[in-house]
Amino acid sequence: MSTSSPAYLAARKLYDEHRLDEARQSLQRSLQRSPADPDLNTLMGGVLLEMGQAEQAIYFLERAVSQSPEGSISRAILGEAQMHSGRLDAAEKSFTRVLAADASAYSPRINLANILIKKGAISQAEARLREAVAIRPERFEAVNNLALLMLDSGRADEAAALVRERMALSPNDPAINRCLANILNYVPEANPGESLQAHRTFGDSLVNAAATARASLPAFANSSEPDRPLRIAYMSPDFREHSVAYFIAPLLRAHDRRRFQIYAYSNTGSPDATTERIKSMADHWRDISRTSDIAAVRQARADQIDILIDLAGLTNNHRLGVLALRAAPVQMTYCGYPSTTGLSTVDYRIADEITDPPDAPPHTVETLLRLQPPGSFSCYEAPPNLPIPAKWDPAQPITFGSFNILCKVTPPVVAAWSRILQQVPGSRLILKARSLAEPSVRERYAAAFAGHGIAADCLELLGPLPSLTDHLALYSRIGIALDPFPYNGTTTTYEALWMGVPVVTLAGQTHAGRVGASILTGIGEPSLIAGTLEDYIATAARLATDHAAIVNYRGTLRERLATSPLCDAPGYARRFESALIQAWHAYCK
Repeated sequence: MSTSSPAYLAARKLYDEHRLDEARQSLQRSLQRSPADPDLNTLMGGVLLEMGQAEQAIYFLERAVSQSPEGSISRAILGEAQMHSGRLDAAEKSFTRVLAADASAYSPRINLANILIKKGAISQAEARLREAVAIRPERFEAVNNLALLMLDSGRADEAAALVRERMALSPNDPAINRCLANILNYVPEANPGESLQAHRTFGDSLVNAAATARASLPAFANSSEPDRPLRIAYMSPDFREHSVAYFIAPLLRAHDRRRFQIYAYSNTGSPDATTERIKSMADHWRDISRTSDIAAVRQARADQIDILIDLAGLTNNHRLGVLALRAAPVQMTYCGYPSTTGLSTVDYRIADEITDPPDAPPHTVETLLRLQPPGSFSCYEAPPNLPIPAKWDPAQPITFGSFNILCKVTPPVVAAWSRILQQVPGSRLILKARSLAEPSVRERYAAAFAGHGIAADCLELLGPLPSLTDHLALYSRIGIALDPFPYNGTTTTYEALWMGVPVVTLAGQTHAGRVGASILTGIGEPSLIAGTLEDYIATAARLATDHAAIVNYRGTLRERLATSPLCDAPGYARRFESALIQAWHAYCK
């Protein structure tokens, strides 16, 4: 049998039409007659992989490879199934064999790079991606992944330059605009409005592509009664062990069930114990991880969702296509992304008066829905059983620290932190980030600080630690945490405060650059918020000499945070609900 046989063509047609279960049943019947046929086994593996059944797919793909050892297609799909089932070593071998047989293979090279990134082999991954770019220079996928690798390893300026170069050739390409929009959260814009335009171009492409399908949907059946109980849906790929879960969990628990029914639309591809915990907090759970956008919208229409709240923005595995189709009468974005979605079908972005001051120029397509004080746009819930803050020894030299991802530690940040170290004799800096596990990344950062006169023995560059407890225990060595800019920390800032470590922040011009100011305002520490770069450096250096203040912070910050509006889930939920009701009343009018 071959790919031109009637049995294969019939199943392939079903697969192409995304009628996956029918394709699987058709292939089962054909494989009963021809169990060793490599083409049928390959297609069955592809169907099962598309259905999210990677383990079952491996059985058929291994059978296909055994019958046709030189078949690059079946081995490439086998590598994908192995990768999705967590068998990274096996997947790496599969993709390596594909590349050995076909030097021009594009997608397997990108997949191999993804595995190498997961294993921390950043330099090898970059080499594979550069090869892919050279093989298919007209395609953007490898360029996108190369830019994100650069970003993740602290080379945001290089990533922006790479994507801007592509943007000049294809200014309206939505994939290029989405990539640039993400990167510009970390680096200054080349021109005013560049970030908003990139977001808007990407958003417009989704909204325009959905226009025909959106127009064919029936009118909403939701009652326009302004004061009735509302159905609220939260949609996210991050209902799992992820920072978004820290912030959404207390809100889900504290919602007033007399006034709100809570739905969770989960696009979580790899559920875990946190997924089950979040699931228990929702009144209704909808798994849309293997559901098309239009099917997810039909589900939301059937559920008569009044307000749909996206928690992902432009991050990986987003479902903005659902919002482009207008799944609910009122649509919002919140929490998981620090900028606009760019979609005209998203009505509101939830923020506060510090992150997005009323008198500041707007950076969003959506209308800003500001939560009223006290507090912040976010609510923090610390994980249980964390170590208590260690006592601070004022006799030891001051150690600054940052545990933020490296894409936030840009060259201007390195320059500012170097100046702080130079102004505080004997001080040291501990940086901890996943990408610092790679020797070449550590060497590059050591060289960057050395370029500003900071000796290697003043730096400690650490990769990941085995557990959250180990990670937070490291704060016992930190006297002052430094917030990066123009993209502040969020979870890292809360964690530092929870461990008794003061955080010095620079309040910037965008939401991403004002989160630190929002959190520190919420805990009553405006003295740690700097308005200029010079003030930021002076504030950190001045605090480093005030040992009594550091001792006091170490002993009081956790209790102050725990009893502040930032951790008051019921109070936060009431402010959040008030904003939702305000938006619903506006819709009803």
